[in-house]
Amino acid sequence: MKDVVQTCHFPGLKAVYLQIPANCATIEHNFHLGGEILQNHNILTTAVYNHFFDDVDVIVMNSGCVDAPGFPRETCAVIGISYDEPPAWIMLANHMSPLLHELLHNLDYNLGVSDYDNYHHVNWDIKGYLAADSEFRREMIPIY
Repeated sequence: MKDVVQTCHFPGLKAVYLQIPANCATIEHNFHLGGEILQNHNILTTAVYNHFFDDVDVIVMNSGCVDAPGFPRETCAVIGISYDEPPAWIMLANHMSPLLHELLHNLDYNLGVSDYDNYHHVNWDIKGYLAADSEFRREMIPIY
């Protein structure tokens, strides 16, 4: 993987590859925070969450806004995703604020939600995903 300066390994994700140095404990904290939030919103138990994404790689870029310059930080964070071919991966901007959001897309993909509905966040309000994502973004510890 190009330009990786650090790799974090912890239970729950396959690996986190960083193009910037970061505290792996903070990233792990944020990952587990997502699990607690999903449990509190009755979306997934932490026991399921802690193993559901074992095959997902997360790649953290060295930039904060590479996909949509000029947009707010919250909308300028996801560089790419792939769930349909192993290994699954998520590429995020350096602040990692949409981590849980992208894991929810992975969840829906694995639950058989259509690509159209998944991409367009269909029923995310009813499922509690939007509220969980907002809570995560408020409570996570920024890594950069």
